[in-house]
Amino acid sequence: MGNQNNRLTLIVASISVVLLVGLIALLLWSEGTFASKGAAWESLENAIITLMGEYPDKPKTIVGRIVQLLLLVFSTFAFGAIVGKVSSFFVTRALQQENAVKQFNDHIIICNWNDKAPTIVNQLLEANQESPKDIVVISASIVEDQNDFKKQNCVHFIQADPTHHDTLEKFQAPQAKSVILLADEATEAPDEKNALIALAVKHLEQNPDRQGTQLTDQPEDAPLRAEWDAIANRNLDLLENNLSTEARSRLGRYNPTDSDRWKSQVNDLFVSSKALYDLADARFSQLFPGRVNEGFVETPVDQIWFALAQDQVNALESGNNLTEITFEQGSFSHQQQGNLDPGQGHVYILNLSAEQLLRLNLQAPPDSTRLSIYVPVPNETLPHILADAEQNTWAGELPQSGYYEVVVVSRASEPIPYSLTTAVDNVIDDIINRPDPPEKDN
Repeated sequence: MGNQNNRLTLIVASISVVLLVGLIALLLWSEGTFASKGAAWESLENAIITLMGEYPDKPKTIVGRIVQLLLLVFSTFAFGAIVGKVSSFFVTRALQQENAVKQFNDHIIICNWNDKAPTIVNQLLEANQESPKDIVVISASIVEDQNDFKKQNCVHFIQADPTHHDTLEKFQAPQAKSVILLADEATEAPDEKNALIALAVKHLEQNPDRQGTQLTDQPEDAPLRAEWDAIANRNLDLLENNLSTEARSRLGRYNPTDSDRWKSQVNDLFVSSKALYDLADARFSQLFPGRVNEGFVETPVDQIWFALAQDQVNALESGNNLTEITFEQGSFSHQQQGNLDPGQGHVYILNLSAEQLLRLNLQAPPDSTRLSIYVPVPNETLPHILADAEQNTWAGELPQSGYYEVVVVSRASEPIPYSLTTAVDNVIDDIINRPDPPEKDN
């Protein structure tokens, strides 16, 4: 195709040159200037002036005037073509420089921009001073603050829609060290938008063979477009069905301060942050099998883990997944029965004393649950009694006084029934004189 265009251009240029020479020769002939060198030179000057778009002396003959008019028209088209070609060269060069995409790897991507974004960028720059990393900001709207980072060669601002599959692929999102989702408060439904971004990155990570594939509106790409739309709709339905409106509304804005706040909230219930994380991990593993939560903003999907944790905190405070086990006077055992949906968990707390004997038995379908027992005041030598264990029974002497936590989570793919039986060797009936349990701070 390129060779055909070059050949056509050469033919048109050759014909134009022949016509130009012919018109000039016709002008000289019509004026009868071939007999005199001076007259011929004067007519040639007039022809050149005409080609420059000026009006020289009128030719003496009608034929000469017609030829001069044709030369003027020819010069107009020729001058326009030359100017267009030169302009096209510089415009194309500028566009190529603008669209030149640096190949990123182990970089940090920030999707969207809000008031907190400048602080985040500055913190990232400070944290990576010894080994600077490229920070790529992708926003659908123009970032007014980008002039503040002109001196930072590693900060790149891209005006593009981060919800688009090809945008994330173009800037190597699967190869990024971190992808930070910020709520774009200027747009409608920012939580759905951030969910689309997270799912687009997840799809690229899980389908490396699709990287480098640009979807078009052509009929041959219809199956891939339909597949992508189905994935997006399926996962959006998954989030809507498993996250509350409150949790979804904060996607992209969860940060480490939320963990500190949640710890304080659940500690007031005599529940540790470890028990909370057991509940959130179980829900996360059920929604994203085989994926491990890596911490705040390591990947966009981890924002979903934070949203799940927020819902678990609300459930604990409302008592939906928290039960305190107490023993009636004269009774030394207690049984709790219930059902757990896939990824669901329940926390039981017991206010017990050191040196009491505790026996615990969990009855559930084989390999369907995980059991944890957390001590009132964990330390380096005794962080827990059981943690995410497959075993269903435990018996022993308690090492501390205070609230113990028993966490049961389901790893099954279907709802399961379970029964938890707890027994102690003696029950303290003197509630009034019983010492207060130590406060939770873990």
